[in-house]
Amino acid sequence: MAKLINAETGETILAELELARSFWSRFAGLMFRKSLPLGCGIWIEPCKSIHTMWMRISIDVHFLDGNNSVIGVSKNVRPWRVVLAPADTMSVLEIQSRTIEIPLNTRVEAS
Repeated sequence: MAKLINAETGETILAELELARSFWSRFAGLMFRKSLPLGCGIWIEPCKSIHTMWMRISIDVHFLDGNNSVIGVSKNVRPWRVVLAPADTMSVLEIQSRTIEIPLNTRVEAS
């Protein structure tokens, strides 16, 4: 399990980060999970948009460009929704709704 780090400051943003980079891990994402613990998230890469079909929890979605900088945020996305990403999106971070603020233009990395 990785951690999500602010690339500029070295600060830990998420203590536990699941990396979804294979077809099946990206496909499954957070579907069917009953919860997402506080301080945990999933980084889906590559990813240009998301849906919350078959999900049981609301999430905050952070859209990242090719430099892993936050270029958009959709907060409190409820189950059974489709979210279109900003044009330059290359990957997506999904975290428990309303728990962690990652400001626009923050560059992140997994460690």
